[in-house]
Amino acid sequence: MPAQGEISVGEGKFFLCEVVAGAKEIDWFSPSGEKIEPNRPDITVTRTDETTSTLTLYSATLDDAGTYKCVARRGSEEGEATVNVKIFQKIHVSSTRRRPRSLTRETTPSSCVTCSARPPPTSYGNTKEPRFRGEGRGFIYSYFMFNMALWAEVRFKVLPNNHLQIRGIKKTDEGTYTCEARIMARGEIDLRPIRVVIN
Repeated sequence: MPAQGEISVGEGKFFLCEVVAGAKEIDWFSPSGEKIEPNRPDITVTRTDETTSTLTLYSATLDDAGTYKCVARRGSEEGEATVNVKIFQKIHVSSTRRRPRSLTRETTPSSCVTCSARPPPTSYGNTKEPRFRGEGRGFIYSYFMFNMALWAEVRFKVLPNNHLQIRGIKKTDEGTYTCEARIMARGEIDLRPIRVVIN
């Protein structure tokens, strides 16, 4: 049995508990220590044969996270194994506007393009990577236009709230910007195009 497993919210996964010499009983216990009874609607335990039992999580929720224990018994002998199950929500980038973002050159010398990612990641450690400028809540943000990263352009700045600030707005700034958010620890990425119109 693996020492650890990861599941995205709403997805399912199974874990096998294999006993070397066979066992009379193989039981699974939830993170709270409660014995998991067979054929629950959300979690099932199935005895495959005399050496294997399967724990299956269906449509995982954040509450399903924790350490599950498999206990095998044969006579007076007992053995156990555990699996630490981490549940996470997949990253999703959203723009706060559905229609094109309209910026005016004459009245505003600078403006912001907003983009946010959710959810905050589960505890996966440090996500810093120097080539990206915007970091927030465990995400790394990047903005692109015409497939070119904007972090090196001095008129563009990713603010602490992860919005893209455009200073000294020009007509050439019009176009489709791509907001990209990453969770480095999981290798997860999501993109959102944001259309900007300059008046």
